[in-house]
Amino acid sequence: MESEAVNPQGRRGRPTPKSAEARNQRIEAVAREAFTRQGYARASVDDIARRAGVAKRTIYSLYGGKAGLFEKLIGQTASPLPDAQAFEHLESAAEVLVAAALALFIGETAELGLKVLRVVIAEAATQSELVGQVQMNGRQRVIGQYAEVFARLFARELLKPAMGPARAAELFIDAVVGGAMMLRLSGADQDIKAKLENLVDLFVAGYSHWAAKDRR
Repeated sequence: MESEAVNPQGRRGRPTPKSAEARNQRIEAVAREAFTRQGYARASVDDIARRAGVAKRTIYSLYGGKAGLFEKLIGQTASPLPDAQAFEHLESAAEVLVAAALALFIGETAELGLKVLRVVIAEAATQSELVGQVQMNGRQRVIGQYAEVFARLFARELLKPAMGPARAAELFIDAVVGGAMMLRLSGADQDIKAKLENLVDLFVAGYSHWAAKDRR
């Protein structure tokens, strides 16, 4: 049964903000484990509610159901980049882009993101809404974060502003981050930094050519 706050008279009432936060974290942790272990289709709201110790209606009230829970999980997998100013000490576009890319591949959030992506790939054929959620909540958020990095590169004249920051970020995600992510998914990522350095060098070398084609 769902844990609820009890007032001094012994009647149940609304949970305190602290207990509500703990409850939500418990639900999300259980859901995270269920999705990554069982997959999206096999995970059930009933099981998540039971294991989290809450009423099923609570999950629907808070998240709208299983899709909302998974959307919340996707939102938690987007590794926040350091503020763009954190890269100001780096002296070349390649150094900045390697450092920024590494933020997506290191740490607990990055590991969670990898697990979620595996769930999406495994069930993309039958659960098309998962791909849409990743596109809207994952990819677009990351593109927005990298757009700030490219805006700083343009401002510092480390890279020519031959296209908009968001378009440059999109190309970077496709050419560099996507390639590195495939290595992570295959398990062949013993030296992800070295791979990123190679991919970034190729990106920087081809950037002007892509920018010229993008304007046509």
